[in-house]
Amino acid sequence: MAKFVETKNFEAKTLLELGAGCGFTGLYLAKKGLQHAILTDVPSVVPLLTENIALNKVENATGIELFWGDQKHLDKVMELSLNKIDVVVGADVVFDFENFDGMMDLLEQLFQKC
Repeated sequence: MAKFVETKNFEAKTLLELGAGCGFTGLYLAKKGLQHAILTDVPSVVPLLTENIALNKVENATGIELFWGDQKHLDKVMELSLNKIDVVVGADVVFDFENFDGMMDLLEQLFQKC
């Protein structure tokens, strides 16, 4: 994913990464000139994500929890992004049919708000 997006221009854009895991793709893109990268995952993964942001000294990235279908989590994402998300990526999103409706609801809300 990082190699694919390397050719794209993301300067001055706000990125939302779904299922960021360790944050490789989002951190890579943040270092390529993003205005802000919001890297999200389930609550248990966020400490690793936050640690990787700090270790890589990426000041324009934030790691936060986003459990699909949780309105409070989505509200926090929208607050951080100032209601402006230009790019949504999901480099290694694990598909679980039980989460499909939550993911689709999340994407629908994002497209309506941004």
